[in-house]
Amino acid sequence: MRSTMIMFVLLFGSAPGLWAQEQRPTAIQNQDLAWERVSRIPAKQKISVQLQTGREFKCEFVEADANGILLRIKSDKSINISREEILRISRHSGGRAALIGLGIGAAVGGAIGSSCIGIHDSGMKRSECAAIYMLPLGLAGAAVGGIMGMDKTLYESPAAKTEKRK
Repeated sequence: MRSTMIMFVLLFGSAPGLWAQEQRPTAIQNQDLAWERVSRIPAKQKISVQLQTGREFKCEFVEADANGILLRIKSDKSINISREEILRISRHSGGRAALIGLGIGAAVGGAIGSSCIGIHDSGMKRSECAAIYMLPLGLAGAAVGGIMGMDKTLYESPAAKTEKRK
C-alpha cells in the first residue's frame, strides 16, 4: 500500500511541473506575439508611440512590418520608425472608460437613492427613488469616464518592462 502511494506521488506529482515547462513561451516568442498585435492595428487608428529617447508621437497608424511601423503625423507627413527605437505603443480608449464610469455612477446613484427613502416622506418606493438617482449619476460617470479615457498598451519593448521593475 505504501509503495503504491509513493509511486502515485512520484508519477503524478512531478508531471504538472513538466507540463508547465513545456507550455511556457519564451521572452522572444512573447515579443513576437506583441508585435503581431501591432500589425493588426486598423489603418488610420489614432495611436501614441513613445520612443526609447523619450520622444512621443500622437499620430495615425498606416502599416507595420517585422522591422518597424509607418505613421502619419500630419495629413501630408509620414514617418517610418524601426522596431528597436520603440519603447511603447498605446491607443486612447474613451468608450470602455465611459461604460465603466456609467456602471460606477449608476451603482452609486442606486445606493444613494435606495437609502434616501427614510428622508423623504413623499410615498415613493425605494426602487423609484433609486432610479431617480441612478440616471443622472450614471450619465455623469459616463461623461467623466469618456473624457478621461484609458490608455491601452498595444506593444511594450523589453526595455520598458525592465524600466517598470526598477
